Amino acid sequence: MPASLKNCRVLVTRPAHQAETFCLSIVQAGGSAVRFPTLEICPAKNSAFLSNLPDKLEDFDYAIFISANAVEQTFNRLVGNKFPGSVSCVAVGNKTALALRHHGQPVAIAPKTGYTSEALLARPEMQLMQNKKVIIFRGEGGRELLAQTLQKRGAIVKYAEVYRRCLPEYTNDQIRKVMEKDAVNVITITSTESLNNLASLFARIDGNYLRGLPIILGSGRILDSAQQLDFNQPPIVAHDPSDEAMFEALLSWAKTVGVKNTIKPKKLS
Repeated sequence: MPASLKNCRVLVTRPAHQAETFCLSIVQAGGSAVRFPTLEICPAKNSAFLSNLPDKLEDFDYAIFISANAVEQTFNRLVGNKFPGSVSCVAVGNKTALALRHHGQPVAIAPKTGYTSEALLARPEMQLMQNKKVIIFRGEGGRELLAQTLQKRGAIVKYAEVYRRCLPEYTNDQIRKVMEKDAVNVITITSTESLNNLASLFARIDGNYLRGLPIILGSGRILDSAQQLDFNQPPIVAHDPSDEAMFEALLSWAKTVGVKNTIKPKKLS
């Protein structure tokens, strides 16, 4: 019999515009999706360069997009809304590739498995980069691994930071409602920023509350931050942060642990 999420209330922390598919899967499996975005994607503070970007794009061999958010923020405000055919568009992950194709951009390179910079760097096309000019579209303050590795391989790398990761605004009453007894049974997290923001929001009411709930993480990188929070139960790590992998990990948790065996946090005073 397929695993079920009956009577399970799942806290979904994905940005609001990216949560629909995952929430629908939860509901179809008999559970309840408690939407509580802990990350909001905002335009970069300085995005004026996008107006002049089309004239400069022909200088580059590769345009690497770190995420679907990078694609959307770029093409939604890019004057001309088109890349020259001489530039090879590169995607980190399937959703990023789909977003590029949605905007009519062919994808030259994308990892066959994995959704990380490491997976992209392992591609054979990314090995011989001597004198190749690369522009990386990303959010403000992203990881440096990709650029640093490409530079070591001889590439000339520039950044185009096209969005910011912001903390959504919540009142204490809104936070308390999510933290009430039996409001949620399990938490899902797909980025380190989302986890840190959730911890910060919950700490406004009860700094120990988060530790008492089971949590499913979208990657091993998030685990380092999760371990610092000293959860009462070992976090579960999905294969990757995709909707499919997170849902599979959620079903596995429900089958092996389930709502009935979950140790709930103490009721808020």
